[in-house]
Amino acid sequence: MDKNESIISSLGYIQDIIKRMASNSFFIKGWALSISAVIIALIPKLDEIESYSPNSIPIVITLSIIILFMFSLLDTYYLQQERIFRNEYNRKVESIDNEDIKNSLTIISLKKVKTSYLSVYFTISIIPYYFIMISSLIIGSYLI
Repeated sequence: MDKNESIISSLGYIQDIIKRMASNSFFIKGWALSISAVIIALIPKLDEIESYSPNSIPIVITLSIIILFMFSLLDTYYLQQERIFRNEYNRKVESIDNEDIKNSLTIISLKKVKTSYLSVYFTISIIPYYFIMISSLIIGSYLI
């Protein structure tokens, strides 16, 4: 097996890891959305609980925001890992000698993407999604 074949076979493994990280991020977003929808749906039912007090709604909302924040941190971790493996993929593609093979493998940009945790957290795939969910949770709790 020559150098290019070895690199191409390792690129397949890296692509599988990138797919797995992307699907983990997708599932985390789904779980976060489901949990926040259930919380919004259950807030009106708090009146039916015997030990209910009007002070419990802010506590429920605060706990929900903390849970959503934890989901956003976990989502950021998987997105960061995905970016790290994308950079590794691009680095390996750059090391291929044959230009025809290299051009057939470069579907995405070969520029290096920032992978620090904070730069990933403040991207368009994290902040707007969780901001909308937290905002809808807060607004929904006051409308009910």
